[in-house]
Amino acid sequence: MKDKYKSYYQEIGERIIFYRTRRGMSQEELALQINCSPEYLNQIENYDVNSDFSWSIDLLFAISDALKINILIFLGCF
Repeated sequence: MKDKYKSYYQEIGERIIFYRTRRGMSQEELALQINCSPEYLNQIENYDVNSDFSWSIDLLFAISDALKINILIFLGCF
């Protein structure tokens, strides 16, 4: 992955944490709704810019649906 995108992954992870906790959801609850492990969701939320970890836009759509948030909010468009 290109280094220039890593900060975007980190910002999106921070937004996911914000809206998940605002909804009163645990990582386990959200992970169950989006069909991934809590460990995987933890990697998304707490993105390490020193890793090469990446995930798909499809998963971001699932997260936005589960949290009832417009996906554009996660992308910083609002």
